[in-house]
Formats: sequence, structure tokens, C-alpha cells
Amino acid sequence: MKPPNASDSMLETAQAALPLQITRAELGPDPILLLSGPGWAANFSCDWSLEGNGHRIDRNYSDGNILNDAAECTTQDLEFLIDQQIEAITSNAQMIDPIFQISGGIELRVHAETDIDPWVLGLPGITLVGIADKPQ
Repeated sequence: MKPPNASDSMLETAQAALPLQITRAELGPDPILLLSGPGWAANFSCDWSLEGNGHRIDRNYSDGNILNDAAECTTQDLEFLIDQQIEAITSNAQMIDPIFQISGGIELRVHAETDIDPWVLGLPGITLVGIADKPQ
């Protein structure tokens, strides 16, 4: 991973850190999605969803491959993310509503509606905070 550069956009900074190995995936209260691996950590207190490869999970519910019927999402429902990698990120330069592409055909879609419930991506030497898009 190259060191962060002040002239890089948030997206360029995040992309320079890829791939990110996921060794921990769990739910905190609210529910907050917590992901981490060697040298990085992320939390998503805003709206998020995981979709692909037979999985469909959002911050409140899980169904598809994991559970037969819609049910509250638990940390156990996220175990399929362990040992996967965040391989790519699709977004604008400010990372408004980013999509994180995870190995195995999974997409983590993130939407921060307010500045109170952001997402945070901690990388070596820098912490990126995603907030709501502000009307111009």
C-alpha cells in the first residue's frame, strides 16, 4: 500500500490500500457493521446492505442463503465474509454512497443519510469518514 497523499481523493486513498483481507465481521449495537483485517478497520453506522452470491443482508434483516425467512441479522450471519477481500470500490471521488466489491461476488452498498451516522474506514496513516451528500 502506498502512503496517503494529501492531493489524493478519498476514493484514490481507499483504492490504494486494496485489497483488504477481512478477518473479522460482526454486528455492534444499532446494528453497526464492523469489518477489519490486518492493518485496517471499518464500521458502518449508516444504512448498509450486502448482496450477491445468494446473500442479501441489510442492517436489519437477513435472508437468502443464510436464513430461510427474513429474520434479524446477527454476527453469525456475517461469517461468510471471513477470509474474503475487499477488492474494489465504486464511488465518486468523495466516496458518497460507495459500493465495496468483496471477493465471492458480494457487494457492500453504503448510504449515509446524515452526518450523525457515518461510515469510517481506518487505514495505516489515515482515517476516512463518509458522510451524507450535501446539496449544493
